[in-house]
Amino acid sequence: MRAVYTFIAEEQATPTNTEDPWSVAEMCRTLEVSRSGYYDWVDRTPSEREVTDRMLEVEIEAIWECSGRTYGVPRITAWLHKQGFAVSAKRVARLMGRNGWEGETGRRKVRTTIVDRGAQAASDHVKRDFNPTEPNQTWCGDITYLRTAEGWLFLATVIDLFSRRVIG
Repeated sequence: MRAVYTFIAEEQATPTNTEDPWSVAEMCRTLEVSRSGYYDWVDRTPSEREVTDRMLEVEIEAIWECSGRTYGVPRITAWLHKQGFAVSAKRVARLMGRNGWEGETGRRKVRTTIVDRGAQAASDHVKRDFNPTEPNQTWCGDITYLRTAEGWLFLATVIDLFSRRVIG
């Protein structure tokens, strides 16, 4: 209901270019809400939770902007705790989600390959035919990098293109 009432209030607050703007009664009838409910919502004082949510939104936005828009829910919650706010991560997540504030995710990409522009490309011995007619006729290989707690590991594989099985 709150979203519908907010929409009606915003439509009433913004002047339109049409000669015959929608009245509150017409919007309430169209959106299937009671007119008395809308006016009750307009006159109602905000609850303590709404007031603290607005205050927290100001704090959250300030922390988020100061971090370069990178901090997410865990870091913002930690900062709020350091500042003396007793707030849960779920509440911070709700307020951030409502306002479309998101933290940066993921790690920085590690550059594993440096291209040598002067090097000559390898010749194509397979001639782009990746569907051989019998086993052990065509093999291909690849190498990949795996991040572990001890550092980077390199994994090289050899695949028989007929059976698509790793053979080495």
